[in-house]
Amino acid sequence: MMSDVVKTAYTPGGISAIETCLKVASPPIYLTGYLEFQDQLAKNLSEAYVGQKKPDRVLKDTEKAWTKIVKRIGKRRLKKELASYKAVFPKVDVSA
Repeated sequence: MMSDVVKTAYTPGGISAIETCLKVASPPIYLTGYLEFQDQLAKNLSEAYVGQKKPDRVLKDTEKAWTKIVKRIGKRRLKKELASYKAVFPKVDVSA
């Protein structure tokens, strides 16, 4: 954060705000199957938005699709990846 390029591009207040945000920002999700989980959820939600599915059907269909994905990938692998993901979460509590 303290390179000359950054110092000239931002005000001191801006640099301070960015540093505060970085202390509490969570990393992007890297989980095997993440895009598949996201795709199934988006598909089912979009069908609900246009009235093709009722909310309870969306939940059941999403759960069924996610269960298949978990079985294919393996619970053990996902639990291990999730644990390493949680380990890199910020541990700083910054008030707003």
